[in-house]
Amino acid sequence: ITKSLLTSVIVAATLAFLAGCAGMADAGSAFSGLGRISETKSTYDGKRVITVSPAPLYDPNGGWMGVPFFLGAEWNEAYPDTVGLVLQYKSSTSASNLYISFRTLKINVDGKTYTFDSSGNTNYSSGTYNSVSKRIYTESESVIPIPYDLFKQMMNSSNCTLRIGSSQGYVDALFSQDRIPGGQGTAKHYMIELADRIEGK
Repeated sequence: ITKSLLTSVIVAATLAFLAGCAGMADAGSAFSGLGRISETKSTYDGKRVITVSPAPLYDPNGGWMGVPFFLGAEWNEAYPDTVGLVLQYKSSTSASNLYISFRTLKINVDGKTYTFDSSGNTNYSSGTYNSVSKRIYTESESVIPIPYDLFKQMMNSSNCTLRIGSSQGYVDALFSQDRIPGGQGTAKHYMIELADRIEGK
């Protein structure tokens, strides 16, 4: 076997393995409800409403995932120039931080920064007592409207970072990476499909 053929075989095998990992990760995310796309029509005006449920964010310096927050998005055809970014924090009664308050979202796209205020805009919810895990699960969530043009820039940028400010300080995330090592899709991976649906692709 020639060296070039051997190299081609190794590359093909590696790509197949990575595709398999990504496929398994996507199936796991779908099962757990992460990054789920839904499209409905408003019963009020018949306009399309497209949402993607919150999915993980990634920090390459933070170990496995490394970011305690999730990010989703929602778009309403009645307000086509705006996308609502959904920040979410999940916890339980076994954790020290049962709830948090989101305060700011800073977006850096190719060196240009944008800051959005979320103070006083966090909603809190909790489930019922889980007799198996013996805890109650909670969520802190905030929707931050941003211009649709900025949302598209985030989708197209190869250098987009986020800084999420909360009552616990701030956390940075590398938004422009759509998968983490191992294949797990990040929030961007699922938002690309949201953007395609908005554009009618």
